[in-house]
Amino acid sequence: MGYGAWGDIVGYGPKPGECIELIRRMDAVCIAGHHDLAAIGRLDTACFNPVAEIAVRWTAAHLSAAAVQYLDALPLALVKGDFYLVHGSPAAPVMEYIFTSEIAAKNFPLFHSRYCVVGHTHVPLAFREEDGAPLPSRWMMVRLLIWQTSLHHQSGRCWSAP
Repeated sequence: MGYGAWGDIVGYGPKPGECIELIRRMDAVCIAGHHDLAAIGRLDTACFNPVAEIAVRWTAAHLSAAAVQYLDALPLALVKGDFYLVHGSPAAPVMEYIFTSEIAAKNFPLFHSRYCVVGHTHVPLAFREEDGAPLPSRWMMVRLLIWQTSLHHQSGRCWSAP
């Protein structure tokens, strides 16, 4: 699969255009995150904390037309081989956080790939579906990523499959 970014390519630092360009040069598989959508006006920032809202407004003012077009074209979810890729969760692709096994359990029936990878939580977690099947089973991986921090904090989070 190569590299991937599970949302929030922009909205966390001072170089949003450079982050998008890096992701494009890497030919990374990408999905939209809530900061990406808010920065291009497709998501209301009412649920953002005040600092995040200021950062999104600043980011929006510093995006080129090409960057806006790139972010606008990102899918909310994507199936790539054995992987279902989403920023939030299968139930709510942009905004839901998966922090508990209860939230993970309600999401397992909503994807049919072997794995689901999400990026919204900012916490490394993994949940296995307890269905009596021998390992390997279906897994939901939350933030199981290698972070690329060459441009700025938390932008361009990337994962590489072997």
